[in-house]
Amino acid sequence: MQDEESREAKELYIQKERGKSMDQIKILAVANDDSIKDLKSILDCRDINCLSAVNPDENIMPNIINLPFDTAVMYSESFDTLDERFMEKLYMSRKDIFLVLISDHADSGIYEKAMHCGIGKVILSDKDPDDICREIIYETERFAKRERHARTVEFESKVVGFFSSKGGVGKTTSAISTAVLLAESGKRVALIDTNFQFGDVSSFLNVDTDQGGTIADLVQEANITPSVIKSYIKSTEYGVNIISAPKQPEQAFSVKTDTLQTVISMLRGEYDFVIIDMTPSLSNTSLAVLNMCDIVYLVINPEGPVLRSSKICLEVLDKYLIGEKVKIMLVKDGCGDFTKEEIYESFNKEEIPSIPSDMETAVDAVNYRIPLVRKSPESEAGRAYVTFVNHEFGLSMPEKGTKRHIFSRGN
Repeated sequence: MQDEESREAKELYIQKERGKSMDQIKILAVANDDSIKDLKSILDCRDINCLSAVNPDENIMPNIINLPFDTAVMYSESFDTLDERFMEKLYMSRKDIFLVLISDHADSGIYEKAMHCGIGKVILSDKDPDDICREIIYETERFAKRERHARTVEFESKVVGFFSSKGGVGKTTSAISTAVLLAESGKRVALIDTNFQFGDVSSFLNVDTDQGGTIADLVQEANITPSVIKSYIKSTEYGVNIISAPKQPEQAFSVKTDTLQTVISMLRGEYDFVIIDMTPSLSNTSLAVLNMCDIVYLVINPEGPVLRSSKICLEVLDKYLIGEKVKIMLVKDGCGDFTKEEIYESFNKEEIPSIPSDMETAVDAVNYRIPLVRKSPESEAGRAYVTFVNHEFGLSMPEKGTKRHIFSRGN
């Protein structure tokens, strides 16, 4: 009797919420070859659209990560280590989806493993298929409702820009490293590439821009809404969602300043951090974006031309009343013509966050298309980025290897 009442209550909830979210629940089905047919049979329901069925293989993650599914449902008899790793990676890559495990067994060990990798519901496989589908729809609707509510609650979202007066100083590496580390700490992070002619964010993160479009395609939409923006966002395996720069340089001229401002404002309502990798120029669009930032990191190198142009850049930003939100960030420390102490004095700063020169590590990360902080976390540069993020954003992420203090004058 109690089960029947619970079933009716869930039916009423589903009917009430159905009009507020989606027509059908879009499902990614995950199971090994022996079980995939059974799982698809369980999910054969008029309110469920099974978009794709895949094996729990981490290597296929780049192929499925941007599919528009609402829930991933795994069927596993024992939920072994490979299953666990797959679901955890999916959870880290897509914080906007709900995860379900259907299992033959549901002891305390499986519940604990499921919880640790982000699964929100464990369902026993011996239930009636209709009841399983009802559970999936009910839990997905509840999750969607919580997500909608979370977006309406005000929270401290920050827009963080990475800017430079010249190219090749390490700006993009710094923006990506910061975004990846913030996502690892559990923050919701969006990364926008506003270097519209020669942006490299998608290349650095091994994201295919041939599917799903770029910022140039997004701004052509007649009515830009959060749901429209979401359709142009690329998820990555690092937990960072990105909007890519145009594929062709000439498409840069199609991106209007006011439209870009609208996109940034809407993303601010969806994410804890909006990281912007900016173009190294002071155009009207750049100034408008800089004005929207809460913090701007002006990335410099210890080289004469970079330092001279950066000081001029600061003077311009001061004229536009943007200078007070700008912080200097020294990258490739130790490889140029000036010492850190000379740079401190030149910019009249007591301390400047700095990342040591580590060209081999940086080039290796670019060539392998893996973020430096993931490819070489124990390198000097990798540890320095962790220290930078901890200091600047109040985190306490552990460093790999020997601790390096990047803010003291004595470095």
